[in-house]
Amino acid sequence: MLDLSPILPPSPLRRPILGLTLLSHLAASRISQFHTMLEQLSTSTNEQDKDILNDVYIRWPVDLERSLMEGSYTKAWRAKSRAPRKEYEVLAEGLMGTIRNDIASCHEKAYQALPLAEASRLLFFDNESEAMKFGQQRGWNFSPTSKIFTFPSQPKNGTTSTTDAASGGHEDGESAGDLLERRGLVRKALEYATELEAIV
Repeated sequence: MLDLSPILPPSPLRRPILGLTLLSHLAASRISQFHTMLEQLSTSTNEQDKDILNDVYIRWPVDLERSLMEGSYTKAWRAKSRAPRKEYEVLAEGLMGTIRNDIASCHEKAYQALPLAEASRLLFFDNESEAMKFGQQRGWNFSPTSKIFTFPSQPKNGTTSTTDAASGGHEDGESAGDLLERRGLVRKALEYATELEAIV
């Protein structure tokens, strides 16, 4: 593609579009692409990119990503109402879905059960019926009498090999749940390593 920046005047929508691109990477959990693009913008010698990291359209997704990396989900959730343009709100909705799923995954690993009211609050739902629908989609069990979610002991996407299945999932006295959890941690560590390598 030809660089026509010396000939054409800079587009007034350039920075909003760059910000939307950053936000789309964030919403799709493409963190390595997000940081790669940010690095390219910060080291650009293009006159149009002067002080670009301080631009409101770029700053907003950057601050949002920082909140997510800190685990400040409430701060990230509230930032949605301060989107710099209407177009950002559409992608922000997708990001909020990603945040909900991340929080839900943490709860599944940390707790055996969670009251409906607490799940609604932690997952930023306006009413309990939305939380119930979300829980059903994730395969959570719900008791209408106690109004408590219980989480399946085995992760939805967890798989065991035929060797593990034949041995009952045990390895040197290790339970099937421990084995799956260990594999999940290894998989996560490899994903982080791949993203770090892409950033560096």
